[in-house]
Amino acid sequence: MFKDKGTDMTLHYKFKQQIYNPETLSGKFRMKRFVRILGEYLAGKKGKALDVGCGMGVATFALEKLGFKPVGIDTSKTFIGKAKDLATKKKLISKFYVKKATEIESLKEVFNTVVFMGNPLPHFSMDELDTAIRKSWNVLNIDGIILFHYMDWVERLFSSYQRVLVEKNQENEVMLSYHSMLDTTSGAFERLFVIPERGEFFKGRFYIWSPWLLEYLLKKNRFKKIESDNLEGSLWITKATR
Repeated sequence: MFKDKGTDMTLHYKFKQQIYNPETLSGKFRMKRFVRILGEYLAGKKGKALDVGCGMGVATFALEKLGFKPVGIDTSKTFIGKAKDLATKKKLISKFYVKKATEIESLKEVFNTVVFMGNPLPHFSMDELDTAIRKSWNVLNIDGIILFHYMDWVERLFSSYQRVLVEKNQENEVMLSYHSMLDTTSGAFERLFVIPERGEFFKGRFYIWSPWLLEYLLKKNRFKKIESDNLEGSLWITKATR
């Protein structure tokens, strides 16, 4: 008998936590990739940086390696707790808070850059991302940079989307997921996740994003010098200036 865990993507992150942990091999590899990407797109920028959806701090610590004074925010108390413990252990200056992207003004800080790394956009509805971008404009310095690292889901759905996925974690456990719903009125789709060894299943709801949608919201919220680059496959970077 399988246990229904409802709609709860924290179970997905727990299953795949090795890629979000800065101390695992997967996490270290991911950090090196983020250092390279951030170093290229934020060249010449220093000062305070805000990492939105920071998880356990992989991109946050990458920003610190590049000389920034970073702040990471996430809605997961568990991940933020681990990020704080690691910063203390490594004597790093990165700070972490449990906050939503729509609450960044409550930090009462001004930043030189705001980054959304590691494809966090599927967790934002159109209204939520619109609000997060508007508030990012409010907390950025003049000529501050906003940077998005994300998956073009429109391209992926048309070219290579798989209805059934089989994933494994470092413990060699298997997680199956099945496409179950596409809602074109809200721009969202759902998947059903099953972890056979644990006898658990849960649902995840994601929002579809693509460069032209993101660029529209940036223009709407007064950002300028908007540029989008295709890194590889369906992976994109979009950068804009306050």
